[in-house]
Amino acid sequence: KETQAEIMDYEIYKDVMETAVVRLKDQMTKFSKENRKYQEQVPRLQQRLKRDTLTLKIQARKIEELKTKMVESLETEQSIKQTLLKEREENHKIQEESIIKIKDQ
Repeated sequence: KETQAEIMDYEIYKDVMETAVVRLKDQMTKFSKENRKYQEQVPRLQQRLKRDTLTLKIQARKIEELKTKMVESLETEQSIKQTLLKEREENHKIQEESIIKIKDQ
């Protein structure tokens, strides 16, 4: 009886192990297929990354150029405002001098 119980236990153990091995084999096959699928995508994704990186570098360079132009425009605007202010002050002085000359006559 004891031997028969051990044989039964072994049969159960063997069935459990065979089932586990089949499951593991199926999972390995599934993971292997997924891995191949992802490995096939790597070169395409690397190309896309390279292209996107280049695009970002170009856009960053354009942004820097625009910033430089904006600063130059602001400096030019400031210079024009200062020139106009000086001219306005000079015109105001001339007008005052003209008014004084007219009053003096």
